[in-house]
Amino acid sequence: GNFSVANGMLEDAIETDLAAGNNGGAATKSIALAETRLASGDRDLARNATERALTLSGRDATKVAAARIFVALGEHEIAREISGELTSRLQPQSRAYGRMIEAMLARAEGDHVRAIDLLRSAIELADLWLVRFELGKSYLEAEYFAEAVSEFNAASERRGEAVALFLDDQPSFRYLAELPYWIARAEQGVGMQTSSVQRYETFLALRPEGGPLADDARQRIQP
Repeated sequence: GNFSVANGMLEDAIETDLAAGNNGGAATKSIALAETRLASGDRDLARNATERALTLSGRDATKVAAARIFVALGEHEIAREISGELTSRLQPQSRAYGRMIEAMLARAEGDHVRAIDLLRSAIELADLWLVRFELGKSYLEAEYFAEAVSEFNAASERRGEAVALFLDDQPSFRYLAELPYWIARAEQGVGMQTSSVQRYETFLALRPEGGPLADDARQRIQP
């Protein structure tokens, strides 16, 4: 949650990568920079970093991560274009990610049942960690809390996959850092209050500097 320090480190590393001709590394770090910018409320800078990443790399990993950011920014048409591109490919993994993005758009537009159906169909194509994670969030937002707990627990059991989600030797452990928060939300929904508070506290220990999810977690454990 120390986003200002992360921003500085990432900006320096991106310039180092570009100077060395390592566009793939610069793209990966630009996505991470966009995520930290978004988390700290700098939406325009987040969009700029995301667009820069896409100019540096056309890999699925970059496109999927960029689409997730565009959904969060409300740039739905751009995310939908990326989804369409991925779902038109032959590889099952690409098509699964395309459906995942489509599901995220449906969820953002309030169509939770369609989001769940799309994510289930994506899993039939390729049972990917990130798709399971998004399915858990879709169940949660639709208030199917028991199903959300099940999906998040499955994601926790498969946590090793989150270390390098796209099998490209690029670290993605930061996605796993949010998992205690989401499990806590789901457990709170089914009445597992003691366990949910413990998980919120675990998450807050990872985010001493705060951030939107940390702020929400603190509100949720208030008596």
